[in-house]
Amino acid sequence: MLFIKLAQYLSQVHRLKVVKDPEEVNQLFLKRVNRRVNNDATISPAGRLFEVSPAFTGQRIEVAMNRVIWMRY
Repeated sequence: MLFIKLAQYLSQVHRLKVVKDPEEVNQLFLKRVNRRVNNDATISPAGRLFEVSPAFTGQRIEVAMNRVIWMRY
């Protein structure tokens, strides 16, 4: 079984992308969701309340959060 999994991994190793910049890794692991901005200029992704600019009231915006923070709450 181990040999089969190793062979499968090696057959696709050319598809791996080496990321040298740590900030790029952080960007890859953001969870993105769309939320509508409430009348009081707040959004609540992952059950947490965040304040945004009142200019976005009533609009749908994309929110990006670190997956570790997202899963913690």
